[in-house]
Amino acid sequence: MKDKSKLFGLLAIITMLVPMFVGGIVGGAATDGNVDITLHKKEFTTLPEEPIKNDGEVMNQFANVPGLNDVTFEAYNITDIVYSWITRTADSLTAEEAVKKVVEISTKIQNGEGPVTEEGTSFSTFANFGSLADTKTTATVGGEKGIAKFANLPGKTNGKDSVFLFVETAQPKNVVGRAAPMVVSLPLLGEDEEPLTDIHIYPKNLIADAEKGLDGIIDGTTVKDLPTLTVDGVEHKNVAVGNLLQYHIDVPIPDKIGKVTHFFVNDIPTNGFKFEEVKSIKVGDENYNSEKYTITADKKGVITNNTYGAVDNKNGFMVKFDIAEAKKYVGKTVRITYTMTVAKEIVPDDPATNDATINFDSEVHDLEGPDGYTGGYHFVKIDKNSEKTLEGVGFKVEAPDGKFVNFTQDATSKEWVFNGFAASKDAATEITSGAGGKLTIRGLLKGAYKLHETTAKEDYVPLTAPVNFTISHGTYKDLEENGSPTHQKTVENIKKGILPSTGGTGIIAFLAVGVALMAGAFIWYRKSKVNEEV
Repeated sequence: MKDKSKLFGLLAIITMLVPMFVGGIVGGAATDGNVDITLHKKEFTTLPEEPIKNDGEVMNQFANVPGLNDVTFEAYNITDIVYSWITRTADSLTAEEAVKKVVEISTKIQNGEGPVTEEGTSFSTFANFGSLADTKTTATVGGEKGIAKFANLPGKTNGKDSVFLFVETAQPKNVVGRAAPMVVSLPLLGEDEEPLTDIHIYPKNLIADAEKGLDGIIDGTTVKDLPTLTVDGVEHKNVAVGNLLQYHIDVPIPDKIGKVTHFFVNDIPTNGFKFEEVKSIKVGDENYNSEKYTITADKKGVITNNTYGAVDNKNGFMVKFDIAEAKKYVGKTVRITYTMTVAKEIVPDDPATNDATINFDSEVHDLEGPDGYTGGYHFVKIDKNSEKTLEGVGFKVEAPDGKFVNFTQDATSKEWVFNGFAASKDAATEITSGAGGKLTIRGLLKGAYKLHETTAKEDYVPLTAPVNFTISHGTYKDLEENGSPTHQKTVENIKKGILPSTGGTGIIAFLAVGVALMAGAFIWYRKSKVNEEV
């Protein structure tokens, strides 16, 4: 099975987990020279009940939390603007108020809500706060993933203790969410009350997997588990033609949704699956506003040269969301629940799937769906003596549970495709051998079946016992070197009034009967001779 592709979405923006380090503004020991600030980017699936604040030291409690590489951070020196707000004559801010204001404004810019006018200044980019000090991308350092080290940052700026804004600006393709902006002001004191020159901070945000899942088969009003079939040592879903399957796609809504113009989800099936309907779109137990999205069957959304369009997507569908409505659900997960039918075009022993894409403008996140496999079997009907193939011989198929199977015949391949179950043997579809005596069935689940001969060819003795066969992975598609199916079962008939050919199993029975008759005659002769002598 293809590894399921992972997509991470922001569930909660934790803006204040990194404390507002304001020691350098309100007083304390001065920072001499430069400092190193190392960011440890972590993938949190759950957060502690009580937020753990950064203290600038290495935090061993996060040692077992996996790091995330290829995340880009920018560091801005915002010393001048912060101090200007604190030292101005009218309406001055406290140090904490100034830093809190930076976090609020930069978060809005990060979420695409700019420009923001605050404190007499219009902020549309992070550069409006101050100069770009450095840009780093997280990588593996000393065996630890998610490290971005900003080295030799100035401890002083224009004679004042420096203040830095760190913002996450880019992530790997499979990541949607970002950490909130962080502010670090110097000096930051260690346990010994001395200024730290090697500072460690942990940008944190809760992440969750976006997922495409197969819930099961719909049986009336319930959804039941599907049987499984082992392929190359891996279990996959075993499906039959006509099955109505229920799927879901979970889409975390990222904080950057405000920066995009188009947000849509595509489901793209291979031959063998056909979209039926979207049953629901929800956020938790709450129905998503149905007036704020559109569902289009047999289409998928695409972005070409920054222009949105829709193209053909046979048997699939597209859901396109209103951006303004989606922004209300930042940090939450939207679940799309829908149904697909297993179509007669599904090829036995080949994986059939319906992958999905989650699209934020030209940013495309791929989700691979679970593979489904169906099965089939081949027969050939022949004359036992001459090995001549026999056409037009009728059969009915009994399933493992004793039910008899209905079929429809494919107009092109002439193969017989599963079409549910009959109420009785008499009501079941009679399938017939075709050219070359061939008879192929497909679209069924794995298991032990029985082939009952119901209409023999004229002048042939009909079979009275069913032919047992087992459908498993490979019984349809595995071929011999000559192109014949490896699992093809030969079904033989004997012509009426014709003795079995020499060497066949029938001659043994014939000879046995002859020997028995001759032995009986000999015994009768011997007894009659004894009686005459007496």
